[in-house]
Amino acid sequence: MSNNIQYLWKQGMSFEATCTIPPSSSIPDLNGVTIASSIRDASGTVFVLSVSIPDYEKTKFVLSIINTTAWAIGIAKWDVKITKSGKIMYTDTVELDVVERITT
Repeated sequence: MSNNIQYLWKQGMSFEATCTIPPSSSIPDLNGVTIASSIRDASGTVFVLSVSIPDYEKTKFVLSIINTTAWAIGIAKWDVKITKSGKIMYTDTVELDVVERITT
């Protein structure tokens, strides 16, 4: 049985996710962190997400990719890697059920 969280995603939609470091995390804030995140589509192709940290935020960051047209139909998997002072934390894996778009 999978503990993964799954969402329906329409192929071609822009992807943007605002993420928050939980208070219970071993990494208390975003000072000095490196954030990396990728999505692996159903064909195995990896898409690297852009990372931005708003200036006013200490615990939130935004991950995005403008065009998901190339994502293969099927289950894509996504996670986030946060590194601070050599300490590495990974999020749970999120599954995106990428479905075909009808309107072009």
